[in-house]
Formats: sequence, structure tokens, C-alpha cells
Amino acid sequence: MEATLLIGYLASICSVGSFVPQACEVVKQAIPRRSLPDV
Repeated sequence: MEATLLIGYLASICSVGSFVPQACEVVKQAIPRRSLPDV
């Protein structure tokens, strides 16, 4: 499913948030909470 790939891509951005701290916050706001796995 494309949504799964998109979530995985955004999660990758979030994982490198050390140099882009805003990215993780944007990702969290862009994706509904229920679409993300518990981390």
C-alpha cells in the first residue's frame, strides 16, 4: 500500500531528525496518530 511506503519514508526523515529537528514534528502532525506504530 502506498500509504505504508509514505509512512515508512516519513519515519525515515524523523529518524534523522538530529539535523532536521523540525522534520519529526512535521511528520507527527502530518500523519494521523492511529496510522503510526507505537514507538
